[in-house]
Formats: sequence, structure tokens, C-alpha cells
Amino acid sequence: MALHTQDQGFFGKVYHVTIHGRESALKKVPSSFLSKEDIDRERRAYQSISHPHVVKLICDPWLDKELKWNIPLEYINGKDLEKVMFTSHTSIQLTRSVIVKIIKGMCSGLREMHRKNIIHQDLKPDNVMVEYTTHRAVIIDLGLAKFQRHGHFSGHEGGNRFYAAPEVRQGFQRDKGSDVWAMGKIIAELLITPRARLPTTVRGREVSARLSGNPYCNPVSNMVRTNPGHRATMENVMEHIKNAGRSLLH
Repeated sequence: MALHTQDQGFFGKVYHVTIHGRESALKKVPSSFLSKEDIDRERRAYQSISHPHVVKLICDPWLDKELKWNIPLEYINGKDLEKVMFTSHTSIQLTRSVIVKIIKGMCSGLREMHRKNIIHQDLKPDNVMVEYTTHRAVIIDLGLAKFQRHGHFSGHEGGNRFYAAPEVRQGFQRDKGSDVWAMGKIIAELLITPRARLPTTVRGREVSARLSGNPYCNPVSNMVRTNPGHRATMENVMEHIKNAGRSLLH
């Protein structure tokens, strides 16, 4: 297994590795940060879903001699959406067709996660990879993912504040609705011109005003509604997302 540093996060590092002849992204996390229960939950999240727009687990995680958890994941040859959107001179050009493909892909991946009752909890541009050649969008980093069954949750609360839905900032648990809100904000930031970060407290009517005239305006505004009871679900917004993409390209 050859190791080459790829990225570094707060809880550990990710290496570009070759495992049994297959390219992989190996996440190495000190065991002081993750319990066996945490690792098992993360493994179940990855193994519960097989979808082209959600990163795959290559094989079971293991604990090495340095007491670091090794989590071998599908290697995505590309850049994270954060860099694609907000870094100049990127090798991925955000043409209309590329934007449509990214939006459709990451929404499709999140819809499948929610169908499996998996809540990501930490959706943000950093956690969406975009492949260089195909522009396939892939949701990554299910380390904070939790399961929802019959209104009950299994897993720790977590995630960033910048893409936290209004109810999360008020102290409520993250759920499918807060995932939808985060995805809506990501899409809005991808679409508005000139491209810019939206405030953490952005509201649906503000998004609607910024996207006025854009085919994505209505579905995205419904995704970021302040009241979670009035907010779209990934299931009922997906067809509107697809239709908006077709409209943008014609």
C-alpha cells in the first residue's frame, strides 16, 4: 500500500493510496477522536447505500499500530466544490451544463441517503467532490452521519454552523429537513451571480430575490424555507430540480 498525503482535516488526514491495486482515499483518524461505536456507525452508513453520487467504502475500517482508525474510501479524482466555487484558476469551469450536472448529482445522492434514513449532518461545499473529467458530484464524509428510525435518531449531533438550518441554530436536532436546507444553500451559492457566500441566517425570500428569473428559483427557495414544516423534502423537490436544469440549458 503506497501512501501519498491528499488532504488534512481537523480530526485527521486523508491519503491517496493504492490498496490491492485499487486507488483509494484512506482517512486516518486517531482513536482518541472516534470510538469503536462511532466507526461501526460510519461503516453502516457507507454500507447502507450504494449510489454513484455518494462515496463508497472500499472495505472494513481497521485500527493500526499507531492507534489510528483507517477508513478506506472510493478515490474521487477531482476537487471539492468549495475550491471549485471559490478558488480562482480552477481546472473545473462552472459552465451551465457543469452546474446542472453538479446540482442534479448531489441532490440525487442526498435523496438516496434520505430514502435509506441516513442524515448527513455536515453538508457543505467541502463535502461534495467534483470529478475532473466527468463532473460527477459525489457527497463525501459520512463520519457524522446518523440514522433516523420511527422518529428516533442514532448517532451524535454534529456538523458546521455555516450551513446549519434555522432550527438547528435554535438548538433542535439535525434531521432530513436540515440536510435539505444545507443543500439548498449550497445550490444557491453555486447559482447566484456574481458568486458569493450567503449569510448563515439567509432566508427563503432572500434566496428567491437573488435567484429571480433563474429556473432553480422556486425549488431552491422551498429548500431553504425557515419553517421546517413548510420546507421541501428531497423526494418531492427532485423532479423540480431536474426540470429546472433542463430549462437552464434551453
